[in-house]
Amino acid sequence: MFLAGTLIPAGGHHSWREEYDRSTADLRGRQTRWAKLRAELVLLNASAAASLDEGLEETLTLHRLGVFAKV
Repeated sequence: MFLAGTLIPAGGHHSWREEYDRSTADLRGRQTRWAKLRAELVLLNASAAASLDEGLEETLTLHRLGVFAKV
């Protein structure tokens, strides 16, 4: 049986929600740390920061395409 309006089985919603909250909090923390490091790198070398951005975008694209593990 599923909870109304969700695809999560009854009884699993609470634990899933806790895990989701932890993961999004961790993601926000990572994004904050990433932004701080990038800002520091821009001050040291703007070209290096641009290369870092490009590499991150390429990495995220590989993950979205599901080919990262194959590379």
